[in-house]
Amino acid sequence: MIIQNGNFQNQKDIFICLLKLEDHVRVNFVGMKSIGIIDMLKEGDIIELKIGHKIYTKIPNHFIYAGGEGDWTLSKTEVVIKKPFDYLAGMYVVYKTCMEGGGTGHGPHDIYPDGHHVFCEKIDNENIKVDFYQSGCFTAMIKDIEPVGKAKKKWIV
Repeated sequence: MIIQNGNFQNQKDIFICLLKLEDHVRVNFVGMKSIGIIDMLKEGDIIELKIGHKIYTKIPNHFIYAGGEGDWTLSKTEVVIKKPFDYLAGMYVVYKTCMEGGGTGHGPHDIYPDGHHVFCEKIDNENIKVDFYQSGCFTAMIKDIEPVGKAKKKWIV
């Protein structure tokens, strides 16, 4: 699949070619040498989210909307991990990944590909769930993140 991004008139214009190879995605830039193979996160990977990472999660409307003072209803939004949301930093286990989220824009050539969507649960608080993308054109992207461990799922009957 080849995705065109704008008019290719100079070196800064990028032509991205994504080729899914099992758990890897090869990314090539026209006019530049290949940057190689990037490992995508998988279910069971343990990762560390740090201050400065951008993620999607549910937070009170009080922090999202002007005029939302005192509204503690949760809504999903983009959040940068920093005060007052520094409690979101920490260790997470990846519980789901998929390729999704692509679409089209207003122009005839505005095509946005699916991205590698990662869903995580905080290890020390299972009520905190976050998600982000590793590839594609999304606002909450964490491209360079590597697992620090591996979790195993166990069912108790």
